[in-house]
Amino acid sequence: MFVNHPHVNRPNNVMPVEDIVPPKTRGNFHLNEVVIKQLPIPGTRVISSLAYGRSLWGECAKITTGLPDGTTKNYFLKVSFWDNSNWVLCYLLTQHKVIAGPKASIISEGEFESIQALNYVMPSLAPTPWTRGKYIDEESYFMLMDFREVGKQPPDPAIFAARLAELHKKSVSPTGKFGFHTTTCHGTTTQITDV
Repeated sequence: MFVNHPHVNRPNNVMPVEDIVPPKTRGNFHLNEVVIKQLPIPGTRVISSLAYGRSLWGECAKITTGLPDGTTKNYFLKVSFWDNSNWVLCYLLTQHKVIAGPKASIISEGEFESIQALNYVMPSLAPTPWTRGKYIDEESYFMLMDFREVGKQPPDPAIFAARLAELHKKSVSPTGKFGFHTTTCHGTTTQITDV
């Protein structure tokens, strides 16, 4: 776990009082060729790929691309990975746990599908997710979506609550019941979604 995050040791029922520092880019991030091949606009070229922010269970990057029409577009990449032979080094280098294998696949799929569902109901609330997949020759899973700058954190409680209420008013379960069509996770813990 990333131990320098301000909320790691805070109880879940307590609102943060300290400012949350927005994520920043830091150093180059190696892109697996499958990510480059799955960029959504044909003819896109990668200008830069920088490590971005912190994730408790993976690595994140901001990818700046050049589009065929001459404009630029930024994407957000999140990767869950694990090298079983070198997990201690991986933990020391990243300062947090990273996961892979079946659990990484479940987490990646659940997060991607959740963001897709949020984006469908309220595009202003969630970025557009483009693709997800598995790295070539590695047990690493990724998802790619539009990049959005993180605003004020924590958000204004009244505005956030109003947007959350709007989401619940607009969303409709396709089955009329509680649940979701795929497994989702809270961290690395799977959640019951099929009741």
